[in-house]
Amino acid sequence: MLRDSELEFVPIVGKRRIIALSEIESIGEGRWLPGKFVWEKRAFTLGASVWQPMAFAVAESVSVRWSPILRARNV
Repeated sequence: MLRDSELEFVPIVGKRRIIALSEIESIGEGRWLPGKFVWEKRAFTLGASVWQPMAFAVAESVSVRWSPILRARNV
């Protein structure tokens, strides 16, 4: 879930994680998660010095909204 100043991850297995958008230092975007092509989705890889890189994929319709927001927060 993307909010004004944070991104909340709700994994299938494991605990929720909330990341402040201001912590994000790098953003990768494409069609691949580590080792896997994702059909009809957009993959994001987020990096920061305070946590391990995170990769996730969302539907194309969601990525159209999220991509400009994530990139604007990472200027």
